[in-house]
Amino acid sequence: MSKPPPLPAEMLARVLRIAGIDGYTLIFIAGGFGFISGSSRDVLGALTGLLAAGAGFIELNGRKRLRAGDRTGVTWLVQSQLALLAVVLFYIAYQLHNFDVQPLLATVDHALAIAQRSLDVDVTSLAGALNLQPSELTDLATRIVRIAYVATGITSIFLQGGLAFYYHRKRNVIGHALRKI
Repeated sequence: MSKPPPLPAEMLARVLRIAGIDGYTLIFIAGGFGFISGSSRDVLGALTGLLAAGAGFIELNGRKRLRAGDRTGVTWLVQSQLALLAVVLFYIAYQLHNFDVQPLLATVDHALAIAQRSLDVDVTSLAGALNLQPSELTDLATRIVRIAYVATGITSIFLQGGLAFYYHRKRNVIGHALRKI
C-alpha cells in the first residue's frame, strides 16, 4: 500500500524548515565568504557574497511571512532563489570572461618551492613536476577552471531553479494550510 501524500500542514512545516536551513546557510556561508573577499580587497567577491547573503535574508523574510500566515511569503521564497541564481550566474559569466590563471599558478609555484626547500629537495615548478611546458600547464589550468565554473553554473541552475520551482509548486498547498491555521 502506498504512503498517502503529506497533509498541507506537514508540507508547510517542510517548506518552513527548508527555507530556514537554506536562508541561514546562505547568510553565514555567503556572508562569510563575502567578508573574507572584502578583507582581501576582492571587491567583486565581496559584493557577490553580500548579494548572495541578501538572497538568504529574502528567503528568511518569506519564511517569516509564512509563519505569520501571509501567503505572499511563497513569492519571497521563489524570488530569493531566482535572485541567488542571477547572482551566481553573473559571477560565473564575469569570471569566465575575466579569470586569469597566472596568479593562481604563481601562488602554487611559490608554495611548492617553499615545501621543496623545507624537504631539502631540488626546487621545480609545477609545470616541471608534471613534465609540462609552462604554456601547456596554463592551458590545462584554464580548462580546469572553466569546467569548474560551468559545472557550478549548471549545478546552481538545478539547485536554485529546482528550489524555486518546488516553492512555487507548493503555493496552493501552503495556501490551504494557512487557511486552516
